[in-house]
Amino acid sequence: MMRYVFYFFTLVLSTNCYSQEITQTIKGKILDSESLQPLPGATIVILGTEPLKGCTSNSEGMFYLENVPVGRQTIRVNFIGYEPVTIPDIMVGSAKEVYLEIKLTESITSLNEVKVVASKKNKALNEMATLSSKSFSVEETKRYAASISDPGRMAQSYAGVTSSDDATNQIIIRGNSPNGLLWRLEGVEIPAPSHFAEEGYAAGFVSILNANMLSTSDFYTGAFPAEFNNAYSGVFDIRLRNGNSDRNENAFQFGALGTDLTTEGPFNKNSKSSYLINYRYSTLSILKKIGVDVMGDETPHYQDLSFKLNFPTKKAGTFSIWGIGGNSNTESADAIADSTLWNSWDSNKKDYFKTGMGAGGVTHFSHIGKESYIKSVLSVSGNYSQDNVFELNNDYILHKIYEDRFNNYALRFSSFVNRKFNSKLTSRFGFNYSYIGFNMMANERKSGKLESNINKKGNSWYYYVFNQNKYRLSKSITANFGLAYSYMNLGNSHSLEPKFAIEWSFTPKQSIGFASGIYSRHEELIAYFMSIPVNETEYSYPNKNLKLKKTAHFVLSYNNAIANNLMFKSEVYYQHLYNVPIAVNPNSTFSTISQKWDGWNSDSLKSSGIGRNYGIELTLEKSFSNSYYFMITASLFNSKFRAADMKWYNTQYNSNYAFNILGGKEFYMGSKNNKILGLNAKAVYAGGQRYTPIDKVATKEQERTIVVQKERFTKQLPHYFRIDVSASFRINRKNTAHIFSLDIQNATNRKNIQRNYYDFYNDEIRHIYNLGMVPVFNYKIEF
Repeated sequence: MMRYVFYFFTLVLSTNCYSQEITQTIKGKILDSESLQPLPGATIVILGTEPLKGCTSNSEGMFYLENVPVGRQTIRVNFIGYEPVTIPDIMVGSAKEVYLEIKLTESITSLNEVKVVASKKNKALNEMATLSSKSFSVEETKRYAASISDPGRMAQSYAGVTSSDDATNQIIIRGNSPNGLLWRLEGVEIPAPSHFAEEGYAAGFVSILNANMLSTSDFYTGAFPAEFNNAYSGVFDIRLRNGNSDRNENAFQFGALGTDLTTEGPFNKNSKSSYLINYRYSTLSILKKIGVDVMGDETPHYQDLSFKLNFPTKKAGTFSIWGIGGNSNTESADAIADSTLWNSWDSNKKDYFKTGMGAGGVTHFSHIGKESYIKSVLSVSGNYSQDNVFELNNDYILHKIYEDRFNNYALRFSSFVNRKFNSKLTSRFGFNYSYIGFNMMANERKSGKLESNINKKGNSWYYYVFNQNKYRLSKSITANFGLAYSYMNLGNSHSLEPKFAIEWSFTPKQSIGFASGIYSRHEELIAYFMSIPVNETEYSYPNKNLKLKKTAHFVLSYNNAIANNLMFKSEVYYQHLYNVPIAVNPNSTFSTISQKWDGWNSDSLKSSGIGRNYGIELTLEKSFSNSYYFMITASLFNSKFRAADMKWYNTQYNSNYAFNILGGKEFYMGSKNNKILGLNAKAVYAGGQRYTPIDKVATKEQERTIVVQKERFTKQLPHYFRIDVSASFRINRKNTAHIFSLDIQNATNRKNIQRNYYDFYNDEIRHIYNLGMVPVFNYKIEF
């Protein structure tokens, strides 16, 4: 490890300096935040330049700032009748032009009235969002230690978000199951975009979302606007950026997480159409194929492709064709063909596992008059997972003891109309329809033969309509209110969902807010079609009539802009969950909010369970300025559910507390500041996940893990602690940039316990540990 660090900093210190000043272009578009109409004549200036460098937007709202020195720059935008906007510390590199889409809010005060209210850093891009929301940039996914350009891992640094599994990018929000999270891409629902994501478990090892493709996006942890459906814990609203419509640009990356190439440019400069494409392949798989075998049989193989094609037209609006997808597979080490060495549960087993997901669509955006626009998306998506487990018998012959195959696909159409009535009132009305197909199978070896646990093929459908409104009562008070209705044919389940939020800036630097709403989500399709054999050829499906799971959110917030770029934020929340599927059997304490689906579940379920989550979140954040940033978060919470025996139990994710401290600083080097060294660190201290004691006697008798039902999640793993550090070095040269990075996860090599299991061979409860120290090196060249 130290050898890699030495090589890294040797490269940093030995890089030649260039005296020629390197410049780049900042360009973009100025828009009205509500109607998205272009604003011609806006003034854009780069602060701190001598003489002051600036320009005005043209008739299409476009602006071009040329010959901007590389490094961090801050721009300010002014337009008569609108509130000014300042965007600090924009990274200007030497190889790629910077594109900014800047939205201005129309002022509701008279021109001679001067009133300043607290600025909300990282405010969600969605104008209908109020509380429990945050925008994040591509830079943040790369900057935060241990994020490794993965939005999911980056979000684990936020207040209210926890995870105690180093191997996955699972997102636990306020004690809810990871399955309560909605992933959206380009405005439409998609499957969890991760390699090695199991069915019924919204997490994987490596994100399919490539940071080179992303634009600034939004993340929500509760009480989100009415347009977001089929979610009860949070929302990741991901946006792909457009390719450069003026010139060709490329980037090549080689690192531990993959080798990939990104290319972008114009189809036709006159029409401003563009393309953006990225392809990535597992680096470890490449190395194995050329004879460098790092991990042996357990090498993870994966690849993914992302693209966005953008076609603006003069009269018909803008059309975008986009897509992401990837597949992955891995296998365990060979089973040991010597029974004297069978000293653990997996010694005589061989496992083959593969997954994949894909989503693509066509998006259309068009203005309707001067104050309205319509956005529509037609998409198709799908995901699959397949697992095959073999076991050596006493004759050393492999027999299949378990297999599953889960294939899902969906055809979706989503559309909404947004109208700005005046500077105070904006309304949005929309709907989406989903046609969902599935083909699911799971077999387990019992009594010497494979028996079916689930075997079903079919389809279902789900639709959702909503209205959301934003009303600015005054310069300092904004209210959002809406109503939504959802329906799913499985279970013939309906949900009427009112939403309301209000925020008041009662001083120039302080604000308070309140938000509430009803939210729903249908179960994973596997839950509806768990089968029970009636005879040798027929099965019953007792869970087919499960209702939509619902939750009521209540959030109270306080914000204080302590100083420039320094914000304190607190939120107190309560969630009441109902229509939660729980076991019919009063002796079972199973609930779908308390744990993940592990391939399949054999309990008959009913929608009569309830749950509750409550807590407080505190955040002190110094946004990036003056070459440094930091964030300190504290989350204290409780997450419980009521089972069939009418008793309350902890959920699996009720770790009770989580604390994060992270920060970093950049150092400029070289005679023209054309080199930037970035250092970042993060520390996490959190409660351990809950677990249920294993009934050793019953487990031995039935040869499968049996837990003590009445002690569901009464035990807790030791606290979780780790420190991550990272370093990056950017070298800006004319038309080219080199970026080296080294991310050391779990730098102290602490062995956090992930979970317990029963070892049949040694008749004891043993631990599975999280990852130790993991160095992740990456090199990128932009040209």
